[in-house]
Amino acid sequence: MPNNPTTPQPFTDIPNNSWIDNWLPASWGPYAKSMRLDRPIGIWLLLIPGLWSIAMASLPNEIWRLSAVFFLGAVFMRAAGCIYNDLVDIDIDRKVARTQLRPIASGELPVKNAIVMGLILLMLSLMLLVTLGKVAIFLGFFVLIPVMFYPALKRITYYPQLMLGIAFNWGALMAWAACHVRLSTTAFLLYGAGICWTMIYDTIYAHQDKEDDLLVGVKSTALKFGDYTPHVLLGFTLLMFLCLYVAGIREELLSYYFLAIWLCCAATACQVIYLNYDDPADCLKAFKRQAYAGWLVLAGIVFGRFM
Repeated sequence: MPNNPTTPQPFTDIPNNSWIDNWLPASWGPYAKSMRLDRPIGIWLLLIPGLWSIAMASLPNEIWRLSAVFFLGAVFMRAAGCIYNDLVDIDIDRKVARTQLRPIASGELPVKNAIVMGLILLMLSLMLLVTLGKVAIFLGFFVLIPVMFYPALKRITYYPQLMLGIAFNWGALMAWAACHVRLSTTAFLLYGAGICWTMIYDTIYAHQDKEDDLLVGVKSTALKFGDYTPHVLLGFTLLMFLCLYVAGIREELLSYYFLAIWLCCAATACQVIYLNYDDPADCLKAFKRQAYAGWLVLAGIVFGRFM
């Protein structure tokens, strides 16, 4: 059976023969791969919580402008975060089968060049940030703290996924502040739902590396929860549902929204229960499917507010 050219190969998370290999000059490839441009799911997972707030809080004539700003911001910040993470984890990545061929770990992209690229991405992100209000700008600078500490936490705590959730869902707060100048309880409910969602999908993702993590001494919720992972993730699914439900009540959304969040959390619960956590390929597929859960919630917000 022929290989799917966009499916990660067994011993690396870098897609084989992707659009980067086929369309970009060879000298650009290491930069694009370090930015994970061939794996856009990280962009969607970073962007979606911000879109939740934009869809729920913004004026109709501001939705498209803010969505464009947050989309570009997600592209740039996710890419910068990946480069930073690869620089900090270069020694670990060289020891883990899934990550040892990443451009920085393999030496294909020199460390100096990676640092310059990361700084350029941060400058582009800053240019977008200053188009938002003062509160959103302050929050945009403040989120750099959890971003900087995230890579180190896997060395000292079993809960780096929690820090990832704090950083990855910050867009929900920033977007709400951009729409309303100030934050509200609803913004924090969306933020809390996003953190629960991240705990679900990133714990699933972490189960791919359990054996390698044990060998190199890296910690994760996958190792901490172990055989209890389905039970714990069901708890986070319930918390996610409750946060989203109360947010919908507060904003007086229509029944479309509540149907969407019920379907989202029901599907997530089924996935959590029936997933084979010892099969890396199954975990990767489940992780990717979680993006659909976020989009479903977004569709529910749009229909629940505007239909």
